[in-house]
Amino acid sequence: ATTGMDALTHAVEAYIGGSAVKSTKADEVRSLFFATSKSSQSVLYPKRTAIGSYVLLPFVFICGVTLSSLFIQNPIVIILLYVVIIITVIWYFFRIFAFLRSFLCVRGNLWEISYLSRLNFVRTTFFAESITQITITQNVISRMDGRCNLTIYLSHNKKLKAKIKHLNFREVQNLLSNLP
Repeated sequence: ATTGMDALTHAVEAYIGGSAVKSTKADEVRSLFFATSKSSQSVLYPKRTAIGSYVLLPFVFICGVTLSSLFIQNPIVIILLYVVIIITVIWYFFRIFAFLRSFLCVRGNLWEISYLSRLNFVRTTFFAESITQITITQNVISRMDGRCNLTIYLSHNKKLKAKIKHLNFREVQNLLSNLP
């Protein structure tokens, strides 16, 4: 496939079984499609200064568990607390990983979003027609810093949503005002 539309066609054919090329992967198709049409793309990333809010909760939890282990004498409980600390450190690095790879890409009718949902790192591509609602939320601190959280509700089910945090508020406004 030489163009994004060719790659998309091959992917659809491979999915329904009508293609001679069965090894087409969704990531390859997505990357080829996005690589061939960069001129009409809008990509938003979380503000890099917002990493503190991503790692604050695990950091506070690690400190609390560590301090509580200083006052406990039971060796079994101390071992359990150290296991909890190890799991929390893994959680801490996972949140940093997810923060550094979060983005929203809008290319015409095709949207791609990469975000952290609970303990899952989610990356999804969808068409604009599947969006039923978009909400922008800000708390007092994010308003002062010019950040916002963008929640995109998909389909007709409000439970299916994608949320990316700490985007630049002006960039989100510009993106949404330029949509058809």
